[in-house]
Amino acid sequence: MDAQMNAFEKFFQAGQDAYAEKDWLTANEQLENAYILEQSDQLLLLLVDSLAQSEQFQQAWDLIQNHNQLYQKTVDRANLYLKIALANQMYLAAWEFALNSPWTDRLVDQIKLKERQDQVELAQTIKNRGRHFFNLSDVELPEQAQRLQMAEMLPRHYFISGAKTLLVDPFLPAISRATLADRLRRLQVSDEIDFLWIDQKIKKIVPNQLLAIEDSFFWKKIKTVLENGAIHDDPVILEGLEKQLYLEMTVSYPHYPKFNLDANAWIQTELGNVQFDQVRPESDLQARYHQQLLNELMNLM
Repeated sequence: MDAQMNAFEKFFQAGQDAYAEKDWLTANEQLENAYILEQSDQLLLLLVDSLAQSEQFQQAWDLIQNHNQLYQKTVDRANLYLKIALANQMYLAAWEFALNSPWTDRLVDQIKLKERQDQVELAQTIKNRGRHFFNLSDVELPEQAQRLQMAEMLPRHYFISGAKTLLVDPFLPAISRATLADRLRRLQVSDEIDFLWIDQKIKKIVPNQLLAIEDSFFWKKIKTVLENGAIHDDPVILEGLEKQLYLEMTVSYPHYPKFNLDANAWIQTELGNVQFDQVRPESDLQARYHQQLLNELMNLM
C-alpha cells in the first residue's frame, strides 16, 4: 500500500509540474498514471483539462461522460464539458447537459452554433448518420443498438424528426421505440407525439412529461418487493430477476396499465417460468398484460 501511495504521489507531482509548465503531453501521461492508481474529483478535473489543452478530446470524453454533476458546479467546468462533447460531435449529450444546467441559455446558444457549423462542414457525415437512423427497422436488434449510439451524434432537431417517425414504425421492436421515447424525455421535448405501443394502438405522449422507468409506479413496486428479501435470498437469482423485470418494464415504457399491480404475483410468475412451475398466481388481467410483455421479448430472440 505504501509503495502504491508513493507511486501515486510521484506521478501526481510530476503531472502537476508538467501542467504548470504547459507540457501537456507529459502532464497527460503522468496524470493518467496517477488516475489509474487513485481516482478523485480533483485529479479528474486536472487530467481532463490537460487532455483538452492538448486536444485529446476523445480521451477526455471517455473520462467525463459519466461525471455530469461534477461539471455542473461552475460555469467554467460546464463550458469545458460542452467543448469536449461538441468536439466529439456528441450533440445529444451536450443538449441533455445544457438543459439540466444553471446556464442553460448560454450553453444552448453554443450548441446551436456548433450544430449549424457542423451541418455545413460535416454535411455528408451527418446525412449518412441520419439515413442509418431513419432506416432503423431495416436491421436486426444488435445493429439497431449500434445505430442508436451513432444517432447520439445527430443534431437535436434532426434526431427528433427521425424519432417521431420511428415511434410509429410497426416494424421497429417495442424496446427500440421505448428507448427512443426515453431519449426524447431526457432531451425535454415538449411536443405531443404519436407513439405505437405493444398493443399496436397509437397513443399520445409528451416526452418532457414522462417519468423515467426507475421512477414509474410499476418499477418502484416491483423493486421494493425484490429488495425486501421475501422472494429469494440467492443474489445471483435476484440479479437475473431484476434484469429480466427491467427489460419487461422497458418494453412497456412509457405506458403502464392502471390496474392494481400485484408485484409479488408478478415476480412469482417469473420464478415459475424459470423453474417450470405451472402455478400462476396473477389475476387474469395482470397475467394477460405480463404475457404480452414476455411475448414481445421472445420475439427479439
